[in-house]
Amino acid sequence: MSSLTRARESFGRRLRELREPTGLSGKDFAEHLGWDPAKVSRFETGKRLPSESDIRAWSEASGQPAAAEELLAQLSVIDEMYATWRRQFRAGFAGRQRSSLQVEAHTRQFRIFEPAMVPGLLQTPEYARHVYRVLVELYGLAGDVDEVVALRMERQRVLYEPGHQFHFVIMESALRQSFVPRDVMRAQLDRLVSVSTLKDVALGVIPLDAQLPAAPWHGFWLFDDRLVQVETISAELSVSEPEEVKMYATTFRAFADAAVHGDAARSRLIDVQRSLAD
Repeated sequence: MSSLTRARESFGRRLRELREPTGLSGKDFAEHLGWDPAKVSRFETGKRLPSESDIRAWSEASGQPAAAEELLAQLSVIDEMYATWRRQFRAGFAGRQRSSLQVEAHTRQFRIFEPAMVPGLLQTPEYARHVYRVLVELYGLAGDVDEVVALRMERQRVLYEPGHQFHFVIMESALRQSFVPRDVMRAQLDRLVSVSTLKDVALGVIPLDAQLPAAPWHGFWLFDDRLVQVETISAELSVSEPEEVKMYATTFRAFADAAVHGDAARSRLIDVQRSLAD
């Protein structure tokens, strides 16, 4: 069970604790509020989160109107745990890049697994430009692509600063089945070969014919042992629960063991580059 799920269920239990002293069943409580009974059930099981007006109505009906502020504060925390990309990017993508600068500056050990694309810290400007053009079109948001690409390149300075260690694991399929033009991908592969020689960077490539330890459902970034960031199509999930972070660390290690590193990884990169040239 994820920390987000636990937080939602805990919130639901708190709502139930407010209702129960009234002596009303969930069905009677819903009737008192003029709601469908299923609405109360979904709130109390954490399957659905209430709006601010729902919370205030619930608190009033429970005879504890002051509880609304406590509930709204909890709801805000849950909302931050699962932040939609559209809300984050409403003012453009640059703000997201600036927040990443802060997180990365205070991280000593980076462990990054990407099954479908080149990680942002390793992207060339042209590759990054294509990534953000796709996002602008997908989300229909502000197209500050040049500024965002510049900030992404600024983020890459951390690769050369002392006190940081990086382990990247990329699936070979992400390099062969790319959404960018071939010439952009060839230049990107040059960049990967070059970065793989840096002292504090380990780059692993999982071959197409490798036996995978698990299904590569999504990429994820581990920042030390304190935080994991997972990006989906519609949202970003931040995970900080120690047991969950440990689970991601174990998963990363398994994918890293399936990858080739060093000269073997560079050989894979060069093979892909040659195939693109052909």
